[in-house]
Amino acid sequence: MYEGDPPLRRNRRESFLTMILQTQTLWDIQLFGGLRVSARNRSEIITRFRSQRYAALLSYLALYPNRQHSREELADMLWPEADPTAARTNLRTALASLRRQLEGHAATGVEVIQAVGRTHLQIVPEVICTDVQQFEKALLRARQPDITPDAMEAALREAIRHYRGPLLPGSYEPWALAERDRYAEAYQSALLNLLDSQERQGDLRGACETALLAVAADPLREEARALIIRQYRRIGDEAAAQRQFEEIERLLKEQFDVLPSRMLVSALNDTISPPNALPSLPSQGKSEIAKGKVAAPDRFRTVPDSESSARIVQLPMVLSRFFGRESEVSRLCDLLQGGATRLITLTGTGGSGKTRLAIETAKRLSADAFSGGIWFVSLADLRSAERVPEAITQALGLPASAPQSSPQEQIISAIAGFSGPVLLVLDNLEQLVEIGAPLQLKTLLERVPALTILATSRQSLGIEGEQEISVDPLPVPTLAGSPDRLMDFPSIQLFVNRAQAARPDFPFNARNAEAVAALCARLEGIPLAIELAAAWSQTLAPVQILQKMESSGEAFSFELLASRRRDIAPRHATLRNAITWSYELLAPDAQHFFAILSVFRGGWTLEAAEFVSNEPAAALLLAELQERSLLLSQEQEDGTM
Repeated sequence: MYEGDPPLRRNRRESFLTMILQTQTLWDIQLFGGLRVSARNRSEIITRFRSQRYAALLSYLALYPNRQHSREELADMLWPEADPTAARTNLRTALASLRRQLEGHAATGVEVIQAVGRTHLQIVPEVICTDVQQFEKALLRARQPDITPDAMEAALREAIRHYRGPLLPGSYEPWALAERDRYAEAYQSALLNLLDSQERQGDLRGACETALLAVAADPLREEARALIIRQYRRIGDEAAAQRQFEEIERLLKEQFDVLPSRMLVSALNDTISPPNALPSLPSQGKSEIAKGKVAAPDRFRTVPDSESSARIVQLPMVLSRFFGRESEVSRLCDLLQGGATRLITLTGTGGSGKTRLAIETAKRLSADAFSGGIWFVSLADLRSAERVPEAITQALGLPASAPQSSPQEQIISAIAGFSGPVLLVLDNLEQLVEIGAPLQLKTLLERVPALTILATSRQSLGIEGEQEISVDPLPVPTLAGSPDRLMDFPSIQLFVNRAQAARPDFPFNARNAEAVAALCARLEGIPLAIELAAAWSQTLAPVQILQKMESSGEAFSFELLASRRRDIAPRHATLRNAITWSYELLAPDAQHFFAILSVFRGGWTLEAAEFVSNEPAAALLLAELQERSLLLSQEQEDGTM
């Protein structure tokens, strides 16, 4: 109910809601594999509409059932070539046609698309059920903490069952293309998680069927094809494995005129682990995982690496695209795979993208470099250095240590039994640096020669052998340019991608390109800030976001740059939280000095900092703030900082 409604409209809305509660009818709307609408209380199935644009309107409303949509935006999105008056008329005609068609088939008189005031529309979420909703709910259940392997497998199977094919095939609107790719990637992730679960349970036949689904969804996806080749070889069906190889070989030749990759050749020719063999986990952990006593960490997946079926690669599931950083990833891979550097710490300000860079790097490492496996360990919630070994044992899937064996000794013993070198990705160490965590990691590195650590922290660990690599902001354009040229910048790519996630029909064109470029520059290329700003694209145009930031000052900018996502860590939910997290780790004198520096707009010199703070130790405090990734230093033309 909306305040200010006239009594007649209010009574009609109350009657409408009463009718919804009394009726048992729901409309099932299928969006995966093509638009199909059916009423549960009747046998009719609707697959044809008066025009493709009418079908697109229904699809868009059904895809976002809990969102109120502006009539103006809908008309402009569906009829961009028409003048505003004609577009609004077309929208009214389309709505009337859809209402007649749907309500006539359902034969209930219950409204499907309702007006929200005079300016907005919304499909009635209580009377529809979409396969997209069911798919997302099942995936959410599969990611719940403490879920048992059987329950997780059941949820994944349900999600896979709802995915009947690409989202709205044949629809090429920007919003449909973006969502199609996102759901396709989520489907592939679900298949990989199910396959991993089946392998752990010893169900290799079921794993073959799951791998076939992954291949069917994307026949040219080499990783999926390598998985099915290995699965067939594990159950002894070499002929089927050869057929799969020949098929991908033919497709690659026909479509791209290239030969199969080394990954595919290795899948066909490498020595394969025997049937029913679990991936190479520590011996004391295998039975616990196989029996379902140790649950896989929430939001993580453990899958056989595409180039080595014997090792485990356990990394967080990331459903958003990664932009830029190619040179950084390449450098990190060279350092890690070379073997000379066994401790690398990625440092940078909050929200600079350290965690994502670490994950993307780990995904691209060759199988030969870390044949023992790769594990991701989140340390963000820890406040005691003594709990670091415990977090690592949990990530490795090791059972609780016996009284006579400490977690650290358990890690040392377990990794020593792995099949080759091991990489641990330790995320968010900064709050543990000053209370002993670096010394614990040094002990592990000294006693386990096969161990390499890739850490993320807002400050370096400060121990022997550490290679610190600063993660800088994304490059931003310094001059205006055409949309095509601006899209060469990773910061622009990131903004546009995240804006389209919030508003699928978000355009990037000559009208808003300058504002987007100015926004990315004002946010200094910090990925978190760009993502938080882009999320406002659902309600504000880029020029409006920029105007609000420029007219209201920094205080409003902090309030504006806040996420409404439910799955984001509190320290990344707002830009203020990201800075507060680092600020609270400072000693009181450094906090006071940092606050004084807020008088500067832009950069400053050491002399200026000494003058405004009247602090004799200004140089030392500046160095500490830089070490904590709260400041960046830059050499000037005269050689000073």
